[in-house]
Amino acid sequence: MNKYQKVEGTESLFRDPYNGAVLNVNVDEIKKAKILKAERKKKALEFEAVKEDVETMKQDMADIKGLLQRLVEKNG
Repeated sequence: MNKYQKVEGTESLFRDPYNGAVLNVNVDEIKKAKILKAERKKKALEFEAVKEDVETMKQDMADIKGLLQRLVEKNG
């Protein structure tokens, strides 16, 4: 880690002097971040699936309502 400069007040953060990027060298923190990212992605996909299901149900309900209205008009 000689070519990197330690970020003051931290144990696992280093700065690349060429581009200013801050690098985390703590493997456990990196693993946790990857797990959290995967969990957020999974929840986002689940949310999108639920939204699609709700939209489908709304359309189905509108179709049923229309059919019932026609049935009442025809037999009313």
